[in-house]
Amino acid sequence: MRSLTHRNLHYHHSVLQHLSFTIKSLPRSPPVLHKETTTKAKMDDNSQRICRFFIDDSNMWLEAKKFAALTKKLKDTSSDPRLRIDLGKLVNVISKGRLVGGSYLFGSRPPPNDSVWDAAKNRNFDVHVFDRSGSGNEKEVDNAMSTKMTAIATDIGTRARYKVGGGPEEQANTVFVVITGDRDMRPPVLEVLENMVHVELWAWESGLSKEFPKLANQQGHLSIEHLDSIYDKITFSNFRSTRKASMIDAARALVLSGFGEADLKTRKGLESSVCQKLLGLYRVFFVLWSKTSKDLIVEFPTAEKTEDFENIIQKTRVMFGQLTVVSAAEYFNQDVGTKLGLEDTGNMYGSYIKDVDGPEALVKAAQEEEKTEAKGDKQASFEKSNAGYIYSGKDEAGSHCNSNDNDGWEQVRKDHGPRHRREVAHTQRCKDGIHCWAASNCAYNHSEDERRLFQSHTKTDFRYWKSKSCNNPWQHGSKDCSYAHGEEDAWCIHCRCQGHLFTTCPYVYRGRA
Repeated sequence: MRSLTHRNLHYHHSVLQHLSFTIKSLPRSPPVLHKETTTKAKMDDNSQRICRFFIDDSNMWLEAKKFAALTKKLKDTSSDPRLRIDLGKLVNVISKGRLVGGSYLFGSRPPPNDSVWDAAKNRNFDVHVFDRSGSGNEKEVDNAMSTKMTAIATDIGTRARYKVGGGPEEQANTVFVVITGDRDMRPPVLEVLENMVHVELWAWESGLSKEFPKLANQQGHLSIEHLDSIYDKITFSNFRSTRKASMIDAARALVLSGFGEADLKTRKGLESSVCQKLLGLYRVFFVLWSKTSKDLIVEFPTAEKTEDFENIIQKTRVMFGQLTVVSAAEYFNQDVGTKLGLEDTGNMYGSYIKDVDGPEALVKAAQEEEKTEAKGDKQASFEKSNAGYIYSGKDEAGSHCNSNDNDGWEQVRKDHGPRHRREVAHTQRCKDGIHCWAASNCAYNHSEDERRLFQSHTKTDFRYWKSKSCNNPWQHGSKDCSYAHGEEDAWCIHCRCQGHLFTTCPYVYRGRA
């Protein structure tokens, strides 16, 4: 009996092993989708997603001008003041068919023209504008943008956590499109991510803080895109000149005449064709039509010397062999009574919004990013001309000349240019940084640490800051000492690079050993 029982147990054990193998071999049924899986499936459907834009106006536009200068290979400036960003196209390209929810634009004055912000409001943006501080800081802009982002993200996250008012669905389908590269925006972006809201960060590659790629590696809900990749789709150039408060410097302007009547009938296309050719000069220029609407005036505000401008005229004559090309001084002297008039173009401000005024487009503002007033103003300006005639009519920018606009001309003597240039200078970062020889007298923007050092080292020539090794490194702190305390602290006066001194500069030819 005992042996039978043992055989039965052995038999049942074999049967169970066989059944176990058979069950494992059977195909598995599809798993039940849990909430997380369902949510991810919804995220792949663009029609379910809602974009909420948060745009840092200044950061986006200033970096765009630099990118435009590089793209056009400009020789006379590192920032193209003629660049415009079409806000409508920007939203359409980035949204990629997704719905666009409540969106916000944050900016500062200058520009003093509120039409920039009005145009954004017309596109259903909630606009927040602040006046810049005397030092050019935009802390209010950063704070307002940070507060708005975190408040909305916290609300969405809280409602999702407690499953209130469609919170989970809104959390899964909402994407914050944040357009900035400013490092100061890292904390609010992190706050949004901690509320499990997706963030799509768009920035110009040159202006993107290194902190964001690091954060993207840590956070799966953050993606980074470069505006450089959509530059051609969202930007255009407005070559129209400033005529509201400026005067032509005849020594830096030329006139194209001799256009055919057929070409003049399609003046907009003709102007575009001329500007495309002039881009081959790789110089900043502005155009405007004479009051007769038959001659096109081209201003080159950065031409510094007579020889430089003569070279521009010669190259232009080669480009337009069939046309007459003369200097503005020669042109105006031919018949002042009928040809001195200029068509009002209304391009006083360099807006990033299409056909709307914005930050002033004078190339002077762009040049001042590279030169301080203390170093001497060698750049050309439109305000130096003796022939100070501008049109005082109310025509809109880019409009065709009206046959009834034969009057409305007045001589303008008041010049608001210097004051505006000072205001613009305060908003621009000094390119020399701590090595600025003007130090505390510099008209440009410096960091708080730089200003502190300028005030505490009043007799120091900051051009040579950290360019020599410190002989007593144990007696001085590295940060406040004007001498280098190591290679990382050193600065070369030859190549203007940090990390080595002149004595070890790899770019200095020292002859055969």
